[in-house]
Amino acid sequence: MAQSLVVRVLGRLLRVEKVGWEQIPATGGLLFVCNHPAQRDWLLASLLPRTSLALVLPHDALAAHPWNAFGRFMPGLSRLLRIDGQKPATQDSLIAFLRDGGCAVCFPEDRPRHAGRPGKVQAWPVHVARLAGVPLVPVHLEGPQRSRLLGGSAPGRRWWLPRLSLTAMAPWFPDDSQVEESVSPRERRLADSRQLALRMEQAALAGRVQYRTLWEALLKTGQAFSGQDWAIRDTTGQQLTRRQMVFRSLLLSRLLQQHLPANPSLPVGLLLPTSVGGVVTFLALQFRGWLPAMLNFTAGVEPMLQACRLARIQTIVTSRTFIDKAGLTKTVARLGEVCHILILEDLRQHITPGHMLWAGLATLTPCWMHRRKAAWLRVEHPALLMFTSGSEGVPKGVLLSHLNLLTNCAQVGARLDFDARDTLLNILPLFHAFGLTMGTLAPLLAGVRIHLVPSPLDFEGIPHLVHASRATILAGTDTFLHGYGRAAHPLDFATLRLVFSGAEPLRDRTRALWMDKFGLRILEGYGTTEASPVLAVNAPFACRAGSVGCFMPGLDFRLESLPGLTDGGRLWVRGPNIMLGYLATHQGSAGLVDGWYDTGDVVRVDQAGFVFIIGRVKRFAKIGGEMVSLAMVEALACQVWPDAQHAALAIADAQKGEQILLVTTQANPQRHALLTCARTTGLGEIFLPKKIIPMESMPLLGVGKIDYSALLKSLDEEKNS
Repeated sequence: MAQSLVVRVLGRLLRVEKVGWEQIPATGGLLFVCNHPAQRDWLLASLLPRTSLALVLPHDALAAHPWNAFGRFMPGLSRLLRIDGQKPATQDSLIAFLRDGGCAVCFPEDRPRHAGRPGKVQAWPVHVARLAGVPLVPVHLEGPQRSRLLGGSAPGRRWWLPRLSLTAMAPWFPDDSQVEESVSPRERRLADSRQLALRMEQAALAGRVQYRTLWEALLKTGQAFSGQDWAIRDTTGQQLTRRQMVFRSLLLSRLLQQHLPANPSLPVGLLLPTSVGGVVTFLALQFRGWLPAMLNFTAGVEPMLQACRLARIQTIVTSRTFIDKAGLTKTVARLGEVCHILILEDLRQHITPGHMLWAGLATLTPCWMHRRKAAWLRVEHPALLMFTSGSEGVPKGVLLSHLNLLTNCAQVGARLDFDARDTLLNILPLFHAFGLTMGTLAPLLAGVRIHLVPSPLDFEGIPHLVHASRATILAGTDTFLHGYGRAAHPLDFATLRLVFSGAEPLRDRTRALWMDKFGLRILEGYGTTEASPVLAVNAPFACRAGSVGCFMPGLDFRLESLPGLTDGGRLWVRGPNIMLGYLATHQGSAGLVDGWYDTGDVVRVDQAGFVFIIGRVKRFAKIGGEMVSLAMVEALACQVWPDAQHAALAIADAQKGEQILLVTTQANPQRHALLTCARTTGLGEIFLPKKIIPMESMPLLGVGKIDYSALLKSLDEEKNS
């Protein structure tokens, strides 16, 4: 009883929130597996809901910090066991202890993750649990990295007694079916380590604090990084701290209140570049619960008019400086015929001392003001309206909730763990889901400083900007990364530690260029606007060339078989980051089937969980009953002509149903060159295009992807002319 009382008092003193403890069995052997955010984690381990726990520590941890041995005297911890992951003999006592029904707690990472980056997850806990016949229970400790009492040393602000949480997952028995019997012991250990890391990712996702709205999350997490010299800046030289960013967004929301519709369900169009002003305006709309609709200014006037009519947009917020520099004067004039155009520069003239005083006072209690101004807002309500790229058809309006965006940011953080020591160069537009979530929201929530670039097309200037800003993270598409790689000096990217690619397939030529010239590995990812957008991504500790990584934690998937395709299937996904629905039908579940979203992509998932994209369902040609991926045809052309761009299209054929047409920017392309390469790589002649059309330049979308709709339209116009 005394021990139980001491444990309860310790839990109250440390302000520990317990999540998922009802899943932990009351009897039997058990091995708790915890992450390692601080030096004195065993203080929290003693609070786990089982008595007489054995504390397992690596021998080097005891050597470096002898005071860890005092953990055995904590209430709830009965004994101390030393483990050396490289010496199986040291694990025998733990295995015997677990077989006798004992419970132990261990930290499989080699050192504290106080820097926020993924630690090395050792495989020995999986091996021990398998031999002892007991389940593993992943437990995520959140908050110790900011506790001075527990020895946390995360970058940013720290407290003596911050709020802490212990999140337990369901017991997990290691699955031997994931590992082939013929693999070597070293490969088995690697597979065990990967399985355990993925389970710990799921625990990290469940342990992330869920906020009511996106605005609240940005404010609460930003308190730990309030001491930064700057949070966001752009190429104009303008930079803001987090407090200045909050002040300006509050001031702007006050000014916008008089000009925007009172009904918050009506979207407000945003026609702004990737800049400080664009981010501040987005946050100003979030403060009062208005629904931002991100307009793609690279798509042309007709798609934007179509989007405004579809979403019933009455007001578009833009900037005169941006309109002049981007050459959008005629486009905005056309938009002004159906919408009210609100110029940010004109609002500055109406700022009064009263506005400044109100914004200054509101900055002292921004969360309270947000709840007062948007009391009706909930985490499941829409936070954003985005439009798909429309590379293969008409763009669709996608409604994303606060929960969708916050979950995807948490998923990214659980796998990659950005920290406040990083600087990200965001070259992608805010109207693209990749640029908004991966390039803006997720870094802001993690304390990463962001340098915003309005246009990714400056292939000569952006490498110099990476060098000047000392950026450590860069995310882009294959088209942009290849252009930067060719133009950059070998030392321009010396400060980069993480480079991500998405939105289009990463070609071998780009991967090889960056590895040979800069010694950097590009981590390819995959996502869709409907998934907020990240569905899978490679990580430094789990990367496989040619794949887009493993699915994000908390995401369910299934593959639907397709006729004529033996390896892989049509991908369906379900999870808290999947959209509310499409706007066209004005229904929250539109586009979903019992919560499942049909991505329209054909993928293959290997035994280790890595995802390989085969192609789009719409981008397959059915030739003589066989399904031929047009993406593989393009990949074949890239091997033969690596410096050109290629687009494979399926057109009707009277004899075989369909035939393949290849459009390329290669001058004087010869079909026999493709044939020679296909025979060398083992591809059949079915993958060869029937006809090859050279073209000077390929129509591209704003993010660098090939615009197949525009390409088909230009080919039809050329054929009819």
